[in-house]
Amino acid sequence: MDDPLVSIIMRSFNEGWALQETLPRLQAQEYKNWELIVIDSGSTDGSVELIRRAQPRHFIQIRAEDYNPSRVMNRGMQLARADFGIFLNADATPVDSNWLRPLVSRLQDPKTAAVFGRQIPRPGCAAVYAHDYERCFGHNRESARWEHFFSMVSSGLRKDIWAQRGFLEKMQYSEDDEYTRWCRAQGYKVAYCEESVAVHSHNYTLQQAFRRSFGEAKALAAVWTRSPAEVNWPRTVLLGWLRDVRRDLKFCARHRRWSELPHAGHIRWRQRRARLAGFREGWEFYRSKSEDKTSVSTDARPRFTIDGSEALEQQMAGTCAEVLAGIQNTIGSPRVEALVLGGGYGRGQGGVLKTETGDRPYNDLEFYVFLRGNRLVNEQRFRRRLNQLGDGLSRQAGLHVEFKIDSLERFRRSPVSMFTYDLVAAHRVLFGPSGVFQGCEHHLKAGCIPLSEATRLLFNRCTGLLLVRELLRQGRLSATEADFIGRNLAKAQLALGDAVLTAFGQYHWSCLERRERLLGLRVSEPLPRLAEIQRHHAAGVAFKLHPSCGSKSAEMFAAEHGEIAGLASEVWLWLESRRLKQTFKSIQDYAFSQSSKCPETSAWRNCLLNVRSFGPKAALGARAGRYPRERLFNSLPLLLWNGEVSREPEVQRHLQNQLETHSSDWAGLVAAYKEVWPGYG
Repeated sequence: MDDPLVSIIMRSFNEGWALQETLPRLQAQEYKNWELIVIDSGSTDGSVELIRRAQPRHFIQIRAEDYNPSRVMNRGMQLARADFGIFLNADATPVDSNWLRPLVSRLQDPKTAAVFGRQIPRPGCAAVYAHDYERCFGHNRESARWEHFFSMVSSGLRKDIWAQRGFLEKMQYSEDDEYTRWCRAQGYKVAYCEESVAVHSHNYTLQQAFRRSFGEAKALAAVWTRSPAEVNWPRTVLLGWLRDVRRDLKFCARHRRWSELPHAGHIRWRQRRARLAGFREGWEFYRSKSEDKTSVSTDARPRFTIDGSEALEQQMAGTCAEVLAGIQNTIGSPRVEALVLGGGYGRGQGGVLKTETGDRPYNDLEFYVFLRGNRLVNEQRFRRRLNQLGDGLSRQAGLHVEFKIDSLERFRRSPVSMFTYDLVAAHRVLFGPSGVFQGCEHHLKAGCIPLSEATRLLFNRCTGLLLVRELLRQGRLSATEADFIGRNLAKAQLALGDAVLTAFGQYHWSCLERRERLLGLRVSEPLPRLAEIQRHHAAGVAFKLHPSCGSKSAEMFAAEHGEIAGLASEVWLWLESRRLKQTFKSIQDYAFSQSSKCPETSAWRNCLLNVRSFGPKAALGARAGRYPRERLFNSLPLLLWNGEVSREPEVQRHLQNQLETHSSDWAGLVAAYKEVWPGYG
């Protein structure tokens, strides 16, 4: 039987001296089916060059100040393609070619959540620390009799169990200890693998020893199950130090290292004092203020979907980790202010496609890349690279991955829109501060979303209906075309209700909340066919959360299209009459109206946009100062709702004039419309 793929995850920071040995030892492993993932925290000692030479599948570089052990290890597991994640610190060197296989063998037991290997100190390790390694990893190790012990330095995890919770990112120390305690509490095993051996040790200074013991004791308070009074100065510091010195005395005598005993005593004293101080701070931080603080043993990671399987959630987390790695490799961390996932998956309401082989994602992934500097300059500089990255990730993830570039400074200054409200109200930060949208509070005022946003939403969804009509004209449909039609019909259904809610200041980021608000909507003014809008909107919400790829005939799709498009035409006229404060009695009345349909735009900027879209002649036309989207507003209703335009010369000339085309048939005019729409949708 072939060996299963394993993912080796390595953390590195200025350890080039060790990588010169560690990386070749990895290559020499008898177990060959593995991939390497390296996360480096800003090394400046030549480590980066050594790592690149090893050609890892993923090489993530972060700033030293951004290092959080739990976050880094979670990211490594997200990037891992394998069922087993094997961790090896950059300064932990396998002693032989049989380091990897024993770890993998232990993890093949589905009840073993984690395994850790033996560590032996490097030559020159101080006696006080060499003694610790003997107690933890020696042949007659004391740690086997302790309540719990685990070391992440040379270890392995099963990804299916990790996916249930992961490491707690609020912990800066002992995150591995806390995680494996959780595993045991769930009934899983944590195994020691003596056959897997790595060389690893540190000669900490007094300050480093104090800081490390302080952090470990602070983390211990989070999982402490006995009375905090048991940790006190006489027992923890004084008696504890005397026990430590007695054990160190025996070790130094056994190994004839008498001269190192005073140093050991000094280190132990600092460690004991740190342990008391760290525990007290940890108890205050985690336990004493409120019951909520004890939630450190649970996971608060937001979901991508409401009810998708854990496997789907894990897949989405892995895709996000791939995206973050790609962004950092493409652009570089210093320029990136934040990377935010928006859309349904960013709001925790992504679509779940139920299949015989399990849950699959369905909707697009919308990532917002906030970069330092001018947005237009960044767009010019990075757009092609981001498009290439998105294309590659789309093929890999099996769904469309899209990147939008912005800057936080510009975003904070921009007016509220439906897009900015959705993003600020509910999102998932993949990179950047948790308060990334501080200063953007005005975007949370849904009642301030302008009516033009409702028109824009309906305009784009009705364009989708136009594209559906184009496909239905050809008769036979492929599976891909049928899926496109079903998706766009559902988007239009959802948009009918969303546009109405926006018009009445009732829009909400959650599609479930919008459904309830629309069902409870009571209005005094005339509103076309509200009951039908509510029914279609509910169907749109259902499809958004649980899409279906079921096959329908072209005739069934055509009937649905006719019903939805007919209702959309009435909502369109109602909304535009309300927005522009002008009554439009028919589609032709609206399309031929000379009134400005985008009065909020700037005339000089519109002139430049017309020249860019239609050439220099557009600057001399009567509509030079009108926003180019008006041309689409004046064309879409006629193409979608007016039948065959070739039979009406006046309509034909109007469309040719609006779209700057010589085409005279419906198909040619739709093609001209499609050329302009992407820039103004």
